[in-house]
Amino acid sequence: DYAKQFAFIRLTKSLHETNTKSVIRNGGKQVSVTDDDIVVGDILSVNSHSLASIPADCVLLGPTADLKMDESTLTGESKLISKRA
Repeated sequence: DYAKQFAFIRLTKSLHETNTKSVIRNGGKQVSVTDDDIVVGDILSVNSHSLASIPADCVLLGPTADLKMDESTLTGESKLISKRA
C-alpha cells in the first residue's frame, strides 16, 4: 500500500544520508561523505569505533591487527575473512 511504500522510501533516504564516511581528500583535508561521493583516490579513515561498511574495493594502509571483513555479499562465504596491510 502507498503509505507503507512512502514510509520505506523515507526511511531508506534517511539511512543513506546518515551513513557517512570520513574521507581524506587530496591536500590532506578530512571530510564526511556518503557512499555515493567516494571516488578513486580517496583515503577512508576507519577505526574500530566507527564499524564502517566499505562499499568499494580498497587497499589497506594502516595497522590491521585483528581486522576481519564480511565479504558474504561478494563471495557467499559466511565466515569473516582476516585481512592484513
